Amino acid sequence: MGGYEDLASPVPASDMVYQNVARALIGTWSGVSNVVENPTQDNGKYSYTFSYTIPSDENRHNYNLIGVILDKSSGQVINSVKVPYSQIVSNKNVMPELVDFTLYPNPSSDYINVDFNLDKTETVSIYITDIAGRVVYKECTDTPMSSFNKSINISNLKNGVYLINIQTKEGVSAEKFVKQ
Repeated sequence: MGGYEDLASPVPASDMVYQNVARALIGTWSGVSNVVENPTQDNGKYSYTFSYTIPSDENRHNYNLIGVILDKSSGQVINSVKVPYSQIVSNKNVMPELVDFTLYPNPSSDYINVDFNLDKTETVSIYITDIAGRVVYKECTDTPMSSFNKSINISNLKNGVYLINIQTKEGVSAEKFVKQ
């Protein structure tokens, strides 16, 4: 039992050890549908691209990717895999964060303002995703730029937590905001 049965009840938080804590679920609590289109094929290879930003105060080397394949009708785990961070990300895929990224006001009910400066002139893509990872706003600039200042209308979004991603060839930056 790990020795917790010998401690006071309830166990004081300072005495608890938290290991293998889920930091994020990609998709919804039940996963992402239809990633494996034909699960009857033996030795089939499947891929799924996702994005998750590890908070700057976290040690990325403590992270693992846990992949699980569930039977859609029963919820039974068909297969799973645990892969350490060092095996799923390489330096060439890790994009440095942009500098001077500002998002305000946060929280907001109608508009958010986005400001940033780039080290060099390039095109920019802005994505807003909901907590389930669905893209609810997308804007890609055709004209290269070195600075950006825009007010984005979020009044049509449902109240909740969203993630705004700013992406260029040189890097990506993300920040959470709350729509009230």
